[in-house]
Amino acid sequence: MTAAWLTGNMLAFDTETTGPDPLTARIVTAHAVECGPGGALVRGSWLVNPEMPIPPEATAIHKVTDEMAAGGIPRSTAHVEIANVLLGAAARGIPIVAMNASYDLTVLNAGLTPLDQWRPPEDPLPAILDPHVIDRGLNPFRKGKRQLLDLAKSYKVRLGEAHSADGDALMAARIVWAMAQNCKDIQHLTLDEMQGWQQATHRKWALQYRNHLRSQGKPSDVDDSWPIRKPTQTEERSAA
Repeated sequence: MTAAWLTGNMLAFDTETTGPDPLTARIVTAHAVECGPGGALVRGSWLVNPEMPIPPEATAIHKVTDEMAAGGIPRSTAHVEIANVLLGAAARGIPIVAMNASYDLTVLNAGLTPLDQWRPPEDPLPAILDPHVIDRGLNPFRKGKRQLLDLAKSYKVRLGEAHSADGDALMAARIVWAMAQNCKDIQHLTLDEMQGWQQATHRKWALQYRNHLRSQGKPSDVDDSWPIRKPTQTEERSAA
């Protein structure tokens, strides 16, 4: 039996930010597009003022300058709007597709945490489909990187405009669809079962990576939470 989510709509979500650390990075652009058998519908597209200078290395990737971002909507407004779009989709039973979800959702959550005017519902997080984590579970020994373009090529998905929030979001959704179409291991899983499977997959990877770092005498404080990261003990000590 094929899972209902495979034949329904998905909300593809992606951000471009100020840096690689999701606990400190700020959103610069974000895009949410609902896609499925009937086509694609943009649910939200945001140019955000991060209220801090954008490092040159980040601008080199997503092409958004400080001058461009200055015309964006305020950071707090953007975070609330984005969260409401994601939660609105979840209320309709639509899963959120996010490549390396623990990055994008952690960045979003970090901006929401200080906002007194926004309170998340008591219900669990929306169902998340993360092609990065799914590929680790399906192909744990596959050689090569697991970045978006690598996965697109591996699953024979049409390439979009990389490093733009809209192009990356749609590409991630196509990859998830291709994964499920071609991999019987996940075709029958419900969304709830997919969440548990992805969490277990991420924890297994984190444990293996932690042991690898320890074997090399490197700091091994690797977070095993998914889909939202928690500060590691090292990061908490640094912030204190």
